Amino acid sequence: MYARTLGMKKLLLLSFVVLFFIPHHAHASTQVIMGGQGTVAAAVAVHHYVLNAEGIAIGNGTAATGTTTMPFAGTFSNLTLTNTGVSPVVGTWIFTLMLNNASTTITCTPTGTGVCSTNSVSFNAGDGVDLAVDNQTNQTGVASGWSWSIVMTPTNSGDTFAGTGASTNYSATLNTYIIPNGITNATSESTSTMMLFGESGTLKNFYMSATSKESLSTATSSAFIRSGTFGLNTLATSTLTCSLSQDANATNGGANSNSGQCKDTTHTVSVSAGDAWDVVSQPLGTPTGAREFGTTVQFTPTVSGNFDWFANSGAAQGANTTRFIPVNGNAGTATAEASTSEQLAADTTVTGFTALAGTAATGAQTLTITLEKNGASSGMTCTITSSSNTCSATGSVAYVNNSDTINFKATLPAGYSTQYLIGTIATPTAAPPADSGGGTSQINVGGGFLNILNGWFYIP
Repeated sequence: MYARTLGMKKLLLLSFVVLFFIPHHAHASTQVIMGGQGTVAAAVAVHHYVLNAEGIAIGNGTAATGTTTMPFAGTFSNLTLTNTGVSPVVGTWIFTLMLNNASTTITCTPTGTGVCSTNSVSFNAGDGVDLAVDNQTNQTGVASGWSWSIVMTPTNSGDTFAGTGASTNYSATLNTYIIPNGITNATSESTSTMMLFGESGTLKNFYMSATSKESLSTATSSAFIRSGTFGLNTLATSTLTCSLSQDANATNGGANSNSGQCKDTTHTVSVSAGDAWDVVSQPLGTPTGAREFGTTVQFTPTVSGNFDWFANSGAAQGANTTRFIPVNGNAGTATAEASTSEQLAADTTVTGFTALAGTAATGAQTLTITLEKNGASSGMTCTITSSSNTCSATGSVAYVNNSDTINFKATLPAGYSTQYLIGTIATPTAAPPADSGGGTSQINVGGGFLNILNGWFYIP
């Protein structure tokens, strides 16, 4: 009887050992991607918006003229809308997530702020996505407006999406400097086209997708990322670059592997907290007109599980004013806080941010940046003084999906006007448990215990 019991315990022990050493697959972290309309066109029409920036309308009609090209595979879900205009909502609006210029099951007709669709849609690296906003009611004289957020779950844990630079009418003869997460571009270096990293990490998987057709097959364009210490003539050209040739028969960008798309999935670029970055477009050959395309890139933060938002005030804020700004994009500042406040598509915790003033403060001048929650200070704030053009804040501010709103407040004293950049660090509030990475594992077996990693066990 004893031998039989001992044999059963040995079998049980073997079962535990096998289960203990079965490899666990890491849970994919989630990212909340945010965007908004900015100025709303009054006319009845379908407008297509870049998914992760404020105020970028990229065309009318049933097919997008430009999209966000995803640099990795994953799933979208839980589309959440914030009504930033009049309430109740005027007329009928239909929001639809587009994938490679085709409608998906993420679609809804909102009546106000909140979760709009809980459906999910998978995407692959190189796929193009945008948000189609069908305004079915003339909005003349109506202060309409929407912002949105959506959950992105990557196939590979740690993949996060940094931004989309998209616009029209890039110069056919000059380099064009493009904001990485917005619509602003210029033919000379400008703080208006830069964003700021709130933490260190790695850039990779750089995509460029054409949104217009050149009439000559020899006409080509290239784009590359620059990063480094903030300032004019201070950003260094990185190895992340690609060139595309767009001929008369190419479809508009966004469709996977079409001839209007190029990518660099080989090189990587390391960045530090407080680094500025932008994208530069360079015309090659002899384009016959202005070029149009969008660029996207992946950012992997050094701290696993984090994701980041990037904001630019869009213009210099006037002296002796208080203004409000969304946490993502470059739609500019507003005097009304409600027009910049947004709900999040998932429970999210902000753990810090870094702010940078484009014009250095002097004397007693200051710029105070405050993270807001539900229209009031969250307690996370920092102040730029004449001793430095940057400041940082850390802490833990939790936001609940379908309830709390988020934005920034910026306050300037008399005599000081400046543009500013903000890089924000966030993480899912309900993060999945980490895989076992070592230490002692004790398992009860008939009143005894095991310590497998240290090589001993006891079974009475």
